[in-house]
Amino acid sequence: MSREQGGGSTDQDFPAPCSPLPAPCSVLASPCSPLRAPCSLLRAPRSLLMSLLIDAQHDFRHFMAMRAQAIVKIGSLITQTPRICAGRPRIAGTGVSVRRVVIWYKLGFSPEEIADRIGHLSLAQVHAALSYYHANRETIEADLAAEEAEADRLEARYTAARKRA
Repeated sequence: MSREQGGGSTDQDFPAPCSPLPAPCSVLASPCSPLRAPCSLLRAPRSLLMSLLIDAQHDFRHFMAMRAQAIVKIGSLITQTPRICAGRPRIAGTGVSVRRVVIWYKLGFSPEEIADRIGHLSLAQVHAALSYYHANRETIEADLAAEEAEADRLEARYTAARKRA
């Protein structure tokens, strides 16, 4: 059955077989084209080749769509809300303050270890918190110092009250 009769493709429809090269070389350049498909693809029916091309185009479009969705704006990772964490900067979508990450960091933990310790945070979120800290170091350090002073004051008050009792 010929192609005109609807019987599919014949050997005349395809280029000559690949030159005799070892198997790994079958995708190397040939004299007629800069790139060449493996021999088995050259002898495949056109419907299969078109199907592979359509699948490749679909996969590429899907990949590009996923890539576009996966891009995260760095500024969206840190937020401040007056009623959450007393208005201090925190990692968006969580109750974890930048201060909490900074305290772990100052204790000598690496960003990877912090992400492991606070299991629901991604490494990107930890790095965002540390980036915020380094960009606003004076403000965060002043907040930590004020908290430390308040803790010292409360401890002294509690100790004095216990001695009187």
